[in-house]
Amino acid sequence: MYMHTDESAYEAIKNYQKLHGFESFNEALDDMHNDWDYLDDENKSACALYMRNLKQLTIKG
Repeated sequence: MYMHTDESAYEAIKNYQKLHGFESFNEALDDMHNDWDYLDDENKSACALYMRNLKQLTIKG
């Protein structure tokens, strides 16, 4: 299992964005979420952590 920090998760998603040619970070994140079964462990960890952080912000907000 791959474990990210907040910063490394962000960087992994930015790398995914660049690799797949997405215009925005959110598009890359949406694609990662929708294609979960096809992600490697590093990208799954990044997506999961980032989504968990977003959920926490929503709950606190």
